[in-house]
Amino acid sequence: FCKGLNVGIKYSKAKYVVLVNNDAFVTVNWLKELVVIAEENPRVGIVGSKILFENGMLQSTGHVRTKNFEWVDRDFKKNDKSVNFTSEEVEGVCGASMLINKNCFKEIGVFDEDFFMYCEDVDLCIRCKQRGWKIMYAPLSMVFHKFRGTSTLKMVRYYSQRNRLILLAKHYPKEFFNFLFKSDFFWKQPQEQLVIDLPLILSKLKQKIHDSNLIILNLLELRLAATNKIKERESIILDLKKDIRDIKKAVAWERLVSIKKFAKKIIGLK
Repeated sequence: FCKGLNVGIKYSKAKYVVLVNNDAFVTVNWLKELVVIAEENPRVGIVGSKILFENGMLQSTGHVRTKNFEWVDRDFKKNDKSVNFTSEEVEGVCGASMLINKNCFKEIGVFDEDFFMYCEDVDLCIRCKQRGWKIMYAPLSMVFHKFRGTSTLKMVRYYSQRNRLILLAKHYPKEFFNFLFKSDFFWKQPQEQLVIDLPLILSKLKQKIHDSNLIILNLLELRLAATNKIKERESIILDLKKDIRDIKKAVAWERLVSIKKFAKKIIGLK
């Protein structure tokens, strides 16, 4: 998904790039209202539409971050008539319909393709804000959207959980390990899937990790011990030898350092 978007962005020659999901239906003046807001200030990097369910209830008037570091849709499932109809600066907007200033893309980069799908719009908005660009909500630009219309529930759950951890590693590294240990993704994903996903997630930490394989081994050992599946240890080690490169760098299990020591060393976790 992200790779496809980036191909289109690369070949765009216009001042603005407008992205609309394939399961969204635009209304009259939808595009005009996005451009009107974008033209008000040259530092407007992104403008988002009002996203509605097919029944007319609100789906999103922008994104907000919760205390638990979840990014949720503002005014989700509220009555459209109950919210403010004036444009305003917001923390982020939904990628189902957004306009992006091409100069903003040039400065912050395009979509991070490691997300594949889900949370890629959140990451883009975070980078936009970090560079001093404004993100605006355009309430008169309205789009009807089939909520997760082309994705299965299993796919949504997997990418939402995985990509939330990528966001934390990339933008909030001091919170990363705390939330990793609380996440269903870490405790419930099959071991072979974690072997694939953990290297990618850890690579997003801003501080360079010299031996991510050792950290991964510690994480899997921690999960194994916590779930009391000690009998599976030998088979898991054999699987890891096949799936993790440079496995010989890891010392014996009893000499492995705890993951908290790694966390302190990498991100200054107290």
